[in-house]
Amino acid sequence: MRWETVERRIVAALQPVEVNTGRPVTTPVLIRGQGIRQVRKPGGVTVITRAPQLEAYVQRFEAPPAQPAPGTVALPLDLEDPRGRYLPRRYLLRLPRPPGDGPEALFRAQAIPLYPSPSGPVPAGAAVLRVTVTDGDGTPLPAAYLRVLRTVNGNTTVLARGLTDWRGRARGEGLICVPGIPVTTWGEENGADQPVLLTTVDAELEASFDASLALAEEPPAAGAFPNPDVLEQNLAALPNARIPVSLASGRTLTVTLVINLP
Repeated sequence: MRWETVERRIVAALQPVEVNTGRPVTTPVLIRGQGIRQVRKPGGVTVITRAPQLEAYVQRFEAPPAQPAPGTVALPLDLEDPRGRYLPRRYLLRLPRPPGDGPEALFRAQAIPLYPSPSGPVPAGAAVLRVTVTDGDGTPLPAAYLRVLRTVNGNTTVLARGLTDWRGRARGEGLICVPGIPVTTWGEENGADQPVLLTTVDAELEASFDASLALAEEPPAAGAFPNPDVLEQNLAALPNARIPVSLASGRTLTVTLVINLP
């Protein structure tokens, strides 16, 4: 018997995570991309070992070729949870991954946020929002981008994100689980010196909708998954609606937002 050593570069490692907690999704997630080869590892990590335009890169072990330069190849990936607990999504992976210790480095798994479906998991103690988004005529809006916002002393932070479904009876429905809502909070306004016991946290729920998505069609185009990263980048240009919400640990609110489309 003769042993041979095969040395190849990996292209990237991917780790699906829950969008609002950052916790790894350890159950199987299907990852599809044109021309890729992948190996699934324990803990939900998937290693990409081959990708288009990177044939010379994976063959050079000691030092990568100068071209393509890091981050210049855009590889579209579709992620889908076969159990249906998370919504399918599109993700754009930038390759090659640079060396070093940064968050985009080759030997760090790239975290890819997954958004819960309306029947998705609810972490213990989270404030839960079950959301329906419609237009002015009451038509459910698919793939509407959801954010829970809190403003304190003029500073606005995003507490959680979500996405409405576009499939079947769940069309226009979304689930947001807001982590980290304490049972007791402290006075934050006007420099209060004494603790103030609050059972709720005041926030706003925002929904934005991109009518140009193929998902806006009925029925939606097969395999047309939204890219939440692109939706967030384009928020300023999208019609939206906001309503106030009062969040409490372990409590579920059912709300409807109406976006008046141009």
